[in-house]
Amino acid sequence: MLAEKAITSADYKVTLLMLDMSKAFDTVKRRNLIEIFREFLPPDELHMMKILIEDVKLRIRIGTEISEPFITNIRVPQGDCLSSIFFIVYLAEALQDTRELFLQQHLEDHTYCQQIITEYTHDQQYADNIGYATTSGEKKEENKSQVPPKLKDRNLIVKNSKTEEYEVHREGSDDWHECKYLGSHLHTESDIKRRKILAQSAYNKLKDAFESKKVSVATKNRLLTSHVQSIFLYNSELWTITQKVESVIDVIQRNLLRQILNIKWPKISNEMLYQITKQKPWSIEVKRRRLNWYGHMARLPEKTPAKRALREFQRYVRKPRGRTKTTWVETVEKDMNRVKVVVLDGGGKKRQADLEMMAQNKSTWLNLTRRAMSL
Repeated sequence: MLAEKAITSADYKVTLLMLDMSKAFDTVKRRNLIEIFREFLPPDELHMMKILIEDVKLRIRIGTEISEPFITNIRVPQGDCLSSIFFIVYLAEALQDTRELFLQQHLEDHTYCQQIITEYTHDQQYADNIGYATTSGEKKEENKSQVPPKLKDRNLIVKNSKTEEYEVHREGSDDWHECKYLGSHLHTESDIKRRKILAQSAYNKLKDAFESKKVSVATKNRLLTSHVQSIFLYNSELWTITQKVESVIDVIQRNLLRQILNIKWPKISNEMLYQITKQKPWSIEVKRRRLNWYGHMARLPEKTPAKRALREFQRYVRKPRGRTKTTWVETVEKDMNRVKVVVLDGGGKKRQADLEMMAQNKSTWLNLTRRAMSL
């Protein structure tokens, strides 16, 4: 949303900073982690954590030879669901000082002064990926200079060679199209191109089953949904869809369906293809996910990252002349345009209900979503 706001506004700029750590899980000091847990865990739970990660004995096997046991106190044990939680707690403690906001020094002692912050900074950490989106170049430089030393104090090393910086604004370059975070490109069309490659690769691994005449169409459909569709539509609820993009998505799906049915010649209509395979166009599934995600985001507390990003997107900035590119929020509004929900305002006059207001009731929003999908 912030990138879209930048390219559809006259004087709004977002700077993206992506930091990547080197062997992050393998550099965690377990004793430091135990001290962090000591601050908020009750004694019994702390004792359980110490059993799991303190003075762990390991042995190495090479061929048939097994080494003597040795004690390790570095790295988060991987292979279970707790490993990521351990690391997130460790990382959050290392970065907590960088999240504090202070008044300017000459205003700190004045109770009559209220600071109004128009600059926006969004920080998002997940596992060993750290991302910042900010409208302040000064804040970006501050994060770039202060965060790596903070991490180094906890034995976490930022790989400078993998640090990425992008500036997103209306007159800027398109380099940010290749910015990838948590497996997805920020730019919709770039992400779809990558997802197409990944989905085709997944299809090729099961090509023998998909194109076998001994496997039923129903079984092939289940394989397609679980192994291919799930990969292609990953994070698709955040795609900004135009008619052109919608057509691209459905063409990709129909090509796969034709391969499954071994249809080369004569061709059959798209309607007949969906009827035989009992599939719906992927663009319809993307629309459903998009509306569900908007409803979820609208109900989030105000301080959550997604809700803060929505509020920043809604904040007024000057627009350029002429028609601008379609944004994700405009796509949601277009999806719901045909669902007319009328409410009474303070003066007793009828008006179209606000989307965010309608989304506050989950069951109401689900019903409206079903109506929008059926139109």
